[in-house]
Amino acid sequence: MDEQERQLQSRLQGLQRLPPPQHRLLQKIVASTMQGRTAIVAEVARASPAEKPEGVAQRSQDYVTWGADAISVCTDEEVSPDGVLDLEAVSKAVEVPVLRKDWIIHPIQIIDTRESGAAALTAVYSVLSKGTPSILRYIATVGLDAVVEVVNLKELEELSTLGIPLFGFNISVGVAVPIPGFRQDIAKSLVQKLPFGAASIVGVASMEEARQMKVAGADAVYLKREALSSPQELLESLREGLSGDD
Repeated sequence: MDEQERQLQSRLQGLQRLPPPQHRLLQKIVASTMQGRTAIVAEVARASPAEKPEGVAQRSQDYVTWGADAISVCTDEEVSPDGVLDLEAVSKAVEVPVLRKDWIIHPIQIIDTRESGAAALTAVYSVLSKGTPSILRYIATVGLDAVVEVVNLKELEELSTLGIPLFGFNISVGVAVPIPGFRQDIAKSLVQKLPFGAASIVGVASMEEARQMKVAGADAVYLKREALSSPQELLESLREGLSGDD
């Protein structure tokens, strides 16, 4: 065992002394569904590389006040030079589940996520491919939820036997057909073909798309930061529009 592996094992053992995440993403989504609501996940990231983690945390608090049920923190190094610090700051600042959005490919990223206080992270199937099952086992071992991201029915079918409880549908990737409604139709099809018992988070760009996904059966909608140019207005409208029966 080399030095890097020893450090990894030491940090993994240290996780056993940490309390479990107080707010779990899957539990929140299921609870919202039981109440007849579609959960709202709002993405946050630094407005510029110079912004401090405190600014990201304050924006996250505002989003929760306006209606977000969970916060997704984009920690990609192209967005933030200190993404894990942003994740930690947000996890301490809000009383809702926190999701880490990044290209997760190594156990060290999973340990970083757990140590930060976050509750979940993304696992992109097109990136992980055959390594998906082992990464998902590692994520579950440390006590985190995984949002397994797929972009088409083929990917969903390839994963259908793994017992994955939570899928994310990122239909903005791999769809270059400029036909009105085409992207939404794909998302609806994926939601309706989920493995039995699985929950879904679907990316939306507007109030109308969110309503369509609710009708299609989505358990949660995901608002990318580009959709949040007027965050208070959109989140408050979604909070009202996605509650109860249509």
